[in-house]
Amino acid sequence: MSHRSRFLLWPFSLIYRGAIFLWDIYWRVAPKVKLPCRIISVGNIIAGGTGKTPVVIYIANLASEAGIKTAVVAKGYKRVGKKLGELNKDTNWLDVGDEPLEVFQKTRNVRVYVADLKTAAARRAASDGAELIIIDDGFQHRKLHRDIDIVCLDQVEPFGPGGYLPMGLLRESPLALRRADIVIYTSCDNQDTEQHHFENMRLKIFRSSSLIRGFEHLKSKKYFSIDDLVSKNSIAFCGLGFPEKFKVSLGKINIKPLKFICFGDHHRYTQKDINMLKDDAIRFGADCLLTTHKDAVKIEGFDFGNIDIYSGILEIRISNVSELKVMLGL
Repeated sequence: MSHRSRFLLWPFSLIYRGAIFLWDIYWRVAPKVKLPCRIISVGNIIAGGTGKTPVVIYIANLASEAGIKTAVVAKGYKRVGKKLGELNKDTNWLDVGDEPLEVFQKTRNVRVYVADLKTAAARRAASDGAELIIIDDGFQHRKLHRDIDIVCLDQVEPFGPGGYLPMGLLRESPLALRRADIVIYTSCDNQDTEQHHFENMRLKIFRSSSLIRGFEHLKSKKYFSIDDLVSKNSIAFCGLGFPEKFKVSLGKINIKPLKFICFGDHHRYTQKDINMLKDDAIRFGADCLLTTHKDAVKIEGFDFGNIDIYSGILEIRISNVSELKVMLGL
């Protein structure tokens, strides 16, 4: 961002910061909705790009494997539909949003609900028998009482660049982490993450790392190993908050695409986009296209011709997982 743009946006960031200050004061005294089940919130304090969704999937699967009736509730960012609904195998991503559909497809025996008001979705999940509800992107959703608040922070730039929205990415002050119980540093390739942000805060720190362990073919849904694809000429694309993370993930498994194409976060693909990708594949002599699962749920049904599309299967690992399970009551 240029200095001129930052200067123009600074007054709006100041107004935003003031509004957040007043909002915080309100929620310190406002009554909370308490449901008859355990509530875990997974969120962040910046706008996107912290690896929150893989953590939601990871915790939901841990809970489900422990025999706990688990549900995830989310707003469904940029979805067309507005009604409260539960996802099923025939759900279209346009109705629920890309991340909730990814959660639904990557979890086992976990019910997923979307609604503009997460409290309404949580009430529905509780009435359907959920014993544990995970609020996706729930740190700022303070109306609903929660038992555990988890905040995901990126290892490299935990508070993002540029300060508060819209000049930067901060939704809240780093001091808001005092409300949290757990911080999970994401994208950790080492154990040397700085912790000086949390002095005088009673926070438990965990670290997560991620690795692509294979690929899924878009049409056939067949599994392909890294060795199956590492020798292919590929073009990679994605629409993420921080697309560079996907590029780094491919580099970790020695896949170097001929071209890396970035779309905006939560991008809604069109056939024009697909035609551009096909043209690039032909021009660069690529054998296939590689993308993320979050993007894959949005491109099924488009005409890719004879070009094979594969989405990365991401596996995350969290440090001291046994201690995390105890904290979460799993």
